[in-house]
Amino acid sequence: MAGNIADYGESLALDYLLGGFKAVYLALYTAAPSDAGGGTEVTTAGGTLYKRLALAEKLSAAAEGAKKNKVDLVFPVAGANWGEITHFAVLDAESGAANYHWWGPLETAKKIETSDQYFIETNKLVFSLD
Repeated sequence: MAGNIADYGESLALDYLLGGFKAVYLALYTAAPSDAGGGTEVTTAGGTLYKRLALAEKLSAAAEGAKKNKVDLVFPVAGANWGEITHFAVLDAESGAANYHWWGPLETAKKIETSDQYFIETNKLVFSLD
């Protein structure tokens, strides 16, 4: 016998996984992570000013099986080239080793060079369990 998770159950799970029990941070990648982690996160070498972005208060409450960013997600201005940003991950540590809660490809890859700034517009980062 198999069943499906209802929208309400999806919403509860999303709220829990994306900050309901622990602070979570958005990380940017130039090579894909996987369920086990890995990938190539943007580095902070050479004064790039990159750092993971805290998601607390930046995500909506889950509704109808989806959770979105309720404000623009804005990273610092790059102090050096970051490379082509292709993926993201949601991690449970502000820096260093962390557990992966979520990961995926970006809708559109973007090359970030010195003085560029990466951001994700409101409602464009969508998490769902469908």
